Amino acid sequence: MKYWYEGIGDRYKQLDSASQILNVISDLIKASRFVEKDLNLVKRHIYGALVLLDYMIEDVKWRDRLKELLRFREAVCSLLTDRPYGTFDNIIRAGIMLDAEAYKILKNVR
Repeated sequence: MKYWYEGIGDRYKQLDSASQILNVISDLIKASRFVEKDLNLVKRHIYGALVLLDYMIEDVKWRDRLKELLRFREAVCSLLTDRPYGTFDNIIRAGIMLDAEAYKILKNVR
């Protein structure tokens, strides 16, 4: 399976934290839309979100929120199991709460 996000780590770190988390959320929303249709696409988008999260974990701008970011990554990983920590919506909401600016952006969109 090819991942479009491999090799973009340095460029991804140049994005602000809101853009980074919103890209992860975008992949999770895409995954949630395919749950009833195509499990391979669900996995692909979850793996994409995990790759982006790994880039964020390496990024120094997340150092103060590293524990929360690691917990969020664990929750995203749980979506690949038969015992997820929550629904897609719950986990997506938790991710949005990691960054105040991302929350404000999405609040204005809805």
